[in-house]
Amino acid sequence: MVKNMGIIVCLLIMVMDIAAGILGIEAEMAQNKDCSSTCILNVDCWGTNKFKVKKIL
Repeated sequence: MVKNMGIIVCLLIMVMDIAAGILGIEAEMAQNKDCSSTCILNVDCWGTNKFKVKKIL
């Protein structure tokens, strides 16, 4: 019974390690994602003929 418990614990640790690796890759991809889908552009043009674009996160 002890041998079986060791195998189960080993498999559980392997599954958790794989899940952590996948989540780490997804977090890195989200961090490097293009800002165009997460930023809001605020355009200021009051009183001037030049447009000022500000990024608001």
